[in-house]
Amino acid sequence: MTIYAYSIPAILALIAKVVILYFSQRAEVQDDRTVIFRLALVLSIAMNVGEVAFLQKPFDSAVMYGALIYYAAHIPLMAFLVHLAISISVDNYRSRRFLPVYTFIYGYALALEILLLFTSRLIEGIEDFNGYTATRVPGPLFWLYELFMLISFAALLSLPIFGLSRRRGAVARTKCKLWLATVSPLAFLVVAVLVLLHFKIRWFNATVTAPLLIALFLAAVGYATHKRRIIELDFYIPWSRTRKGKIALYQLLAALAREIPKIESTEKLLSRFSKILGCPVFLVGRGLGFFSSTDLHGSAYRFPKPALNKIHRVTVADEIRDTEPEISALMKRHRVAAIVPFFPHSQSGAFWLLFGEPFGQRVYTPLDFRMIEGLFGKMAGMFLDKMIRAGRQNRRRSNANASEPAGSVALKQWQAAPDKPLEHYFAEVEAEIIENALKRCNGNQAQTARLLGLRPNTLHYKLKRYGLA
Repeated sequence: MTIYAYSIPAILALIAKVVILYFSQRAEVQDDRTVIFRLALVLSIAMNVGEVAFLQKPFDSAVMYGALIYYAAHIPLMAFLVHLAISISVDNYRSRRFLPVYTFIYGYALALEILLLFTSRLIEGIEDFNGYTATRVPGPLFWLYELFMLISFAALLSLPIFGLSRRRGAVARTKCKLWLATVSPLAFLVVAVLVLLHFKIRWFNATVTAPLLIALFLAAVGYATHKRRIIELDFYIPWSRTRKGKIALYQLLAALAREIPKIESTEKLLSRFSKILGCPVFLVGRGLGFFSSTDLHGSAYRFPKPALNKIHRVTVADEIRDTEPEISALMKRHRVAAIVPFFPHSQSGAFWLLFGEPFGQRVYTPLDFRMIEGLFGKMAGMFLDKMIRAGRQNRRRSNANASEPAGSVALKQWQAAPDKPLEHYFAEVEAEIIENALKRCNGNQAQTARLLGLRPNTLHYKLKRYGLA
């Protein structure tokens, strides 16, 4: 089989989609939307196979089979894309109220498939198109296919616009923007081809012009459905309000990072952090209650401790809505948008930062999280110092004994002899934290260093200092 130049876009698109499929199977998010996306992707790959057959000469039975493959894959593909558009545009897309919509779109697609595969009333055959490709000979019911395409593309455009108009989270709105940015040129092209062919105007054919646009659109949809945090397109527009706001936020965070050593107390640090992010911030330690807060009446005070003990990584309520619905619902109930753990495996040195609900409106892109996560390592020392001082005031631990963890013993010793330097007790708690982290990583010092946010040589020094090497 000879490969012609007009086949190159379809071949390149096919290769790109195979790569997208590979990464889709290994992505961090795997749910019902990713399954629908992969089904759509496989159908789109089948379309590319049909497009390559379209572009062969002379026209023979292989070209007719290519036409059947193309249209047989195209029809359910559009149904799956409408389903994905609904899931991107509304939060409760699994609700039963959408069942009639799903029934209509999939039922319509099934009816077209039956007409295509078992009758000639949808497509009667194929014919030459400007000497380089082929196109369909429409049957008497081909208008049903054209109507289906118009309805589908109207849904692909209108649903994300509807999603942008609703009061939703920043990540959900960003996904709608990304969808619209990539589907708009594709919709314009396909509708233009349909209209021109309907009036027998043969300027260009979608088998040559559409493959790469479809691949770009599917790459964007795959990114939106497989990632919890996605880039903000407006940030890359130099004059946009979003870019100005993000740059101002990053400058404030960088300034705070430089000033942390000069800030006198945890309360002042949390107050500065709260003003920058525009949300209340709570600091809570294991067994010691709430240390500090910028919102004395916030419902986060009632957030249950057992639930905090299960959180070992940065957790955002909107990101775990499908994977951990109970924790997400609990966070929503207490108006907590995100939780950041510090040394969660330590018996006495664990504490958490809880951020109030407006947090998700300021911090939602990967770059946003990288900026604030850079602060957490610098904050850890001050928070641990706060925990030790809070332990002196906590007289409830009167039953301490030799079997207690090093951090608990250190707190008791400090209560009994507060005249010793703070570094003495800090070292005991730090030793316990490092020991627990080392056990968690099965003695792997490189993993332990990454877990604690330390350089390998710094960890090695501390291991020797505390006799843990």
